[in-house]
Amino acid sequence: MGSDYSLVEQQAQPTDSLAAQHRVIHRVSLSPTGDAFDCPDDKPILVAAMAANILIPYGCRSGQCGSCLGWVLAGEIHYPDGFPEAISRSDAAAGMALFCSAHACSDLTIKLRSAADIFG
Repeated sequence: MGSDYSLVEQQAQPTDSLAAQHRVIHRVSLSPTGDAFDCPDDKPILVAAMAANILIPYGCRSGQCGSCLGWVLAGEIHYPDGFPEAISRSDAAAGMALFCSAHACSDLTIKLRSAADIFG
């Protein structure tokens, strides 16, 4: 699946007080529905989606199970707590992401997995 996606490998994290002062809100759009929600750069995409009543499947919320795996079609993400276990570097390079662990670095367009994607 082609994408305008990139993974930011390393990003310095500001202190809590600076983070609150310099928080950036990114817009995350779901393809193909067009549903969208705001995502602060200091929160995982899954947490922001839940706050907006957008359902993203999840299990562990720590990057270990892969339930929240989907595609980043456009935009940049990063994993501030380190690269998660449940995704390979080759899948990440192909535009896949774990939304429980990924933070937005820009506005995003994402696609969630469907039953057909999971079960064939």
